[in-house]
Amino acid sequence: MPFCGFALPGTALEVRVLPGCLILAAQEPQPEPPPEPEVVTTLKRVCKKLSDRKQREIAAFIDLVATPQKRPRKIPEGTVEWRSI
Repeated sequence: MPFCGFALPGTALEVRVLPGCLILAAQEPQPEPPPEPEVVTTLKRVCKKLSDRKQREIAAFIDLVATPQKRPRKIPEGTVEWRSI
């Protein structure tokens, strides 16, 4: 059966049962998902122990850090800028 794709143990199968018929189809192996960043793993582990209020505070902090902030325009030292009032 190696020519059908069943050579490796643990090959994922799609099984269909019809009256008088059994259909086995080997599925392509799915790629491994990329590993989670260490910060996500730590957050998941720690958040189980925190109260709902603390979890909301952490979520708000993450939103604050992740949201791009507008920076004021940098004026070179010694330059005078006139603004109308």
